[in-house]
Amino acid sequence: MRKKWLIDGHNVWHKTPGAGAGSPADYLGALAAFCEQIQKKCVAEKRRATIVFDGHPNKIPGNYPQVNIRFSGSRTADEVILSILRNEQNPEKWIVVSDDREVRDGAGRYRADILRTDGFLTEKKKRKKPTSVKKPAHPPEPNIDGHELEMWKNLFGVDGDNGPDSKQ
Repeated sequence: MRKKWLIDGHNVWHKTPGAGAGSPADYLGALAAFCEQIQKKCVAEKRRATIVFDGHPNKIPGNYPQVNIRFSGSRTADEVILSILRNEQNPEKWIVVSDDREVRDGAGRYRADILRTDGFLTEKKKRKKPTSVKKPAHPPEPNIDGHELEMWKNLFGVDGDNGPDSKQ
């Protein structure tokens, strides 16, 4: 089963090219266009999504069978997103999409995957599994000039001949 997207609605919507370009009077139309983009992305990647918007419920025109649209009501979208993860039996089945640090940190505590908005908006249809960065076996030697080296030796009371590599 593919992981589902849990999207910080306004956070992602405002960073989507062309979103919010309309007048405030067409707020619901702009949200509908955004939800349609998410619906198409869900179909293309065979995923489902939940979008959480701040504020009180509005009827967004259109049909989005792969997308569950929620409004936070008197809470913030951040609170609702973290509540969804907290109440989920398997929170690791979600990919949380947000640039909000608090949301990303909270999602990490619940072992959900995290995807920044730019990565979500530009990700390809066939996304490779993220690779982890491995630490080198031995850290590289620091590039310290002679003056700085002498300063550190003096600071720590190390005689030039009694350093860690010298033989006594």
